[in-house]
Amino acid sequence: PESWVEVNSNASKLTFCHIVNTSLTTPVIKYTLTIKQDFSCTLSVLTKIVQVPYLIPSHIYTPESLLRVMANLINMNICNGNNDQHFQELAKKRKGKFTDRTGKHKKKT
Repeated sequence: PESWVEVNSNASKLTFCHIVNTSLTTPVIKYTLTIKQDFSCTLSVLTKIVQVPYLIPSHIYTPESLLRVMANLINMNICNGNNDQHFQELAKKRKGKFTDRTGKHKKKT
């Protein structure tokens, strides 16, 4: 599909990147999809490998499946987390717990 580029293909794996234009002057690789020789696949968001079982099957066997996964990813927004060093240090100090302005934790719904 459009905006996907094959960046590596050899006997052991195929690697495709989804490139997006942002407000930055240089396009950014948003997703990297790698299919290994045994047909297992991994998805990286920016530089972090993520698992999204409802979207990415553990194995991709056919070209049709590959195209379907790529098309679905184009319409998805998967966050790889906040990589800001200051935020990471703060989260570590707080043991991952953040509160609103009143000091209350937001309950999961």
